[in-house]
Amino acid sequence: MRFLGSLRVVRSSIQWDARGFDREARVELGNASEVTVQVQLDWAYPDGECKDFTIHLVDGTCKHIDLLEGFQVFKESLNHEYVGVWLEFVDAMRDGRIDWTAVENVGLVASAYAAEIEEQVP
Repeated sequence: MRFLGSLRVVRSSIQWDARGFDREARVELGNASEVTVQVQLDWAYPDGECKDFTIHLVDGTCKHIDLLEGFQVFKESLNHEYVGVWLEFVDAMRDGRIDWTAVENVGLVASAYAAEIEEQVP
């Protein structure tokens, strides 16, 4: 959202396990400029952790970014991630500001579940 502005859920597909827990989600997002974003979330990912993204530019080039580059051990990145999240939260509380991006993210999650249910209804 920092780069693309507000996003909306275009469609979603959620895979549930036998106990009714969501295990994988594929969500397509879009913005006002018709830029699309494909998100894949897999809580059963067999290789530990993967946090990367690929940007396909209009000129045909691709940029790949691996957020775990340099972190070789499973969950090794969590310490710095959570410290950053915690510090941002503390700053927001101290400054009396609301993180509207976080609020919008929660709305996207709710919209992804709603869109997935709508696709199943005949």
